[in-house]
Amino acid sequence: MRMASRPLTFALAAAFALLAFGAAALATTVQLAGIPTLVDGSPLIVEGRVLSATPVKVSRAPGIVTDYEVLVSARLKGSSPDRITVRVPGGKLPGGQQALIEGMPTLRAGASVLLLLEALPTGAFDDSKTYWLPLGLGQGHFELTRQGGRAVFRRDLHGQHLSATGAPVCTGGEWQGDFDAEDLRAFIKARAEGSR
Repeated sequence: MRMASRPLTFALAAAFALLAFGAAALATTVQLAGIPTLVDGSPLIVEGRVLSATPVKVSRAPGIVTDYEVLVSARLKGSSPDRITVRVPGGKLPGGQQALIEGMPTLRAGASVLLLLEALPTGAFDDSKTYWLPLGLGQGHFELTRQGGRAVFRRDLHGQHLSATGAPVCTGGEWQGDFDAEDLRAFIKARAEGSR
């Protein structure tokens, strides 16, 4: 595993630990990562449409996760089947039982998205299916929208406390909420090609 993704993987482990032990969290602290770091650390980067959001009870008490089925329309880095499952800690079951963890990304059914993903550990759940999680949680989840007649990718980092250690990890406008869709796609493709 690359050094750049270790703090992000730690955030994932911490989120699942909170879920497993039933602790309430007001916010999730995630290692701050610039777009280049996210691209470099993501083995799979896709565009697609969110088909469904399904809360699921898992065996880790009191384990509730939400599975988002995504129909992949473009792969900017890596390979995947045409449909993938993005699994995010937290959710609300039909009977009312819930696990809410601030800062976890919420994928809206029907939304067009750009996802910078990492695979969840094999064997973490009761099946052998491959599950994905946005790298850096909300940092790796963008929703396609229109602003002033142009397509933009927007990300929502609400509920996340972004922690920076050591040297600055981003420059310029990397933390703006909206990114020109064509510019971001081109940057990701170029960066992914350069990392091969």
